Amino acid sequence: MNLRARFALALCGLTTLVLILTGLFLFLVENNQLERKAKNDLTGNLRQFAGLCQEAHIAKNDILLINHLALLKKDPRLAVAAFVDDSDRILIHTDVALIGQAWRASLAPPDFMVASEPVSAHGAPVGQAVMAYRSDAVRKEIHDILLRDMKRFSAVSLLALLVSTILALLLAHGIARPITIVTQGALRIGEGRLDHRIAVDRTDEIGILAGSFNQMAKRLQELDDMKDEFMAQITHDLRSPLAGIKGYAQILQEGIAGPLNEKQQGFVCTMEACVDRLARLVNNILDLTKLEAGMMELEKVPVDLAAAGLETVKVLSPAAAKGKVLLELDIKDLPPVPADLDAMKQILLNLSHNALKFTPENGRVRIWARLAGEGVQVGVTDTGAGIPKEALPKLFNKFQQVQETKQFAKEKGTGLGLTIVKRLVEAHGGRVVVESEFGKGTTFHFTIPLKAVQPKRAGATA
Repeated sequence: MNLRARFALALCGLTTLVLILTGLFLFLVENNQLERKAKNDLTGNLRQFAGLCQEAHIAKNDILLINHLALLKKDPRLAVAAFVDDSDRILIHTDVALIGQAWRASLAPPDFMVASEPVSAHGAPVGQAVMAYRSDAVRKEIHDILLRDMKRFSAVSLLALLVSTILALLLAHGIARPITIVTQGALRIGEGRLDHRIAVDRTDEIGILAGSFNQMAKRLQELDDMKDEFMAQITHDLRSPLAGIKGYAQILQEGIAGPLNEKQQGFVCTMEACVDRLARLVNNILDLTKLEAGMMELEKVPVDLAAAGLETVKVLSPAAAKGKVLLELDIKDLPPVPADLDAMKQILLNLSHNALKFTPENGRVRIWARLAGEGVQVGVTDTGAGIPKEALPKLFNKFQQVQETKQFAKEKGTGLGLTIVKRLVEAHGGRVVVESEFGKGTTFHFTIPLKAVQPKRAGATA
């Protein structure tokens, strides 16, 4: 569940909890108020009835009480209303059949709300006024009122919950969207795209964070440019002395400066191998610098992949034979592809050399190509050490080497070969895909469109 959904769900849950607690509180408060009101109604009606009883006794006029009792009977809650004299004889009763009988015999049931008020005349007690309400009728009235009010509250709560949900989604979108932009920007910067800038136009904490990332990326880009310039200059300056060392090593090996014994020949061979390795590193750094600067122009012409693959096999055959690895070429009956010949050779050479480096004795490396839709799929498959899945995402980063497979390598690498492959393939409109199973082998493949694309500089942004 993403941050936006979590935030919206949390806010809606909090709103629901507040509404439930508010509804419960209102229910309890209103229930208490209604019960208090019912008791107050009983008390008020009783006092009014007691006053009329007093007036009727003084005036010897029962008509006043009879008319009042007729009004009281209209209240569905009323069970009994009576005026009882000092000898507990009923003088007035809502049930005329009980007039004249003893009050004790007609006492209301215990579940009724019964109250009495003394009645006096000329300062002397003359009896008491008694009223009783039906408890079930009172509770029903309270229940009906509570039910009506709760329905109203529920309707208002649903409307409030709907509004809060909409507001929560809008608020979550407003908060999560810039965070997503900052996260995606940080990932791109982490992938090495130091020219990327996070477009968040805000003045709050998120805006400050985005600005900090942009400032960091700008500084890193400046440092990266300085590093590239330094490496380009250093590697360029190294080429001349390396060429001189290699030339003198060849002179010594050919015996032009005089014969060498077997031990000296071994020293010269080792020196030449070191020079070759250093030269490959220098050339790789220079090539990558040109690719990243967009200065390596591609001349796309119809390329015969079989011929390019055959030349790769010829170059790497000695290394394959030395490592006792079978190097195969499986490219037949394919149309020419629009590509830069030197770039295509370098791609195949880098992938094949990398495969040979990690393939043990009696293993196999196969260079292959086949038609795939509107393009040609080219790949290199080996039966080598394989690559762990967790290492695949960073495989094409500069100077990146898989720690788990370094022990299987037959020679040390620079960590630049695959980066150069990725840049050159992307310059041809393709994308490198790697499929690997640790301990069983690896396949690198890419697709070159058969339709000619606009020539561009390798490393330039499409």
